[in-house]
Amino acid sequence: ARRARQSLRAFARYQPPAGFYPLREAIAAQIGITRGVRCVPEQIIITAGSQGAFDLAARTLLNAGEAVWMENPCYFGARGALLAAGARLVPVPVDEQGLVVETGRKRCPEARLVSTTPSHQFPT
Repeated sequence: ARRARQSLRAFARYQPPAGFYPLREAIAAQIGITRGVRCVPEQIIITAGSQGAFDLAARTLLNAGEAVWMENPCYFGARGALLAAGARLVPVPVDEQGLVVETGRKRCPEARLVSTTPSHQFPT
């Protein structure tokens, strides 16, 4: 019970803008195990949802008019966030290995960003 009360107090305080640090630690550990991604909690930002995360990334990484390779088919939430940030979307097909990089290079070698789903079209 004491541990639960301590946890509740921690959640009641204002948290850092990047999110609750113990959660970021747990995520860093989990993606290291399940995805083979090495990172530290300081590299993780917690958002209210995927749409907010895409919006934050697009507005941080892009200037209006810059090109983005976009998987075709794509996740429409990412598409909407990129368009709202003023990106010029360049559709790039996917195959059984994921995004076809050579096609992207031919269509738009100057692309600033690539929007791809790392789990072979997850969640579909």
